Amino acid sequence: MKILLDECVTKRLKPFLAEFEVFTVSEMKWNGIKNGKLISLCVDNNFDLLLA
Repeated sequence: MKILLDECVTKRLKPFLAEFEVFTVSEMKWNGIKNGKLISLCVDNNFDLLLA
């Protein structure tokens, strides 16, 4: 499962999801992108879950 952590979610959650493929908005260079566009980027990049 591929998961994206939004800016409002602490990156400290990432180690607890180690069994999954987890990225932060910062790692993807998507800082400041609003939810509508962010959801489109998630779909385009095959994310299964957006934690916001």
